[in-house]
Amino acid sequence: MSYQPAGNYGNGQTCIWHTSCRDPTQVPTFTFTALDTENGWDFVSIKDGPAPCTDCDPVAHVSGAMAELDQRSYQVSGNDMTIVFTSDNSVGGSGFAGTYSCAAPQGGGDCNDHIEQLSGVGACDNYLAQGYTCEQRFCPTCSFSHMCDRTCGICH
Repeated sequence: MSYQPAGNYGNGQTCIWHTSCRDPTQVPTFTFTALDTENGWDFVSIKDGPAPCTDCDPVAHVSGAMAELDQRSYQVSGNDMTIVFTSDNSVGGSGFAGTYSCAAPQGGGDCNDHIEQLSGVGACDNYLAQGYTCEQRFCPTCSFSHMCDRTCGICH
């Protein structure tokens, strides 16, 4: 999948792509291979659900260059993934590109990502003991991928 028009992308654009996995036991994963957008103004959003996905859970909301990505691969929890590109009305870039694939969901009970670093050893276990699961997002309003823990969905 690529959105890298000749001469850079235009201003004021909203483009939507949808992918899904035929096998109901698999989920889509998108991996960036290129990213060049106006940092902080033009975004690629990856959402968990079918297009147009206006109320879907955000999985990633990225902007800038490849070097600024906290991670390059993003997986949704359901069978459908929507990718939305938006640009403001000024500076542009070359766009983005990536690959997508279908595979078994990763994660599950493996809860030891950033929340452990932020809240101390055992933090994930404490959240799990309160009835949360690693599949849940504890903070659905988290708008930037670097603010949400990729395993447990904890904002930081």
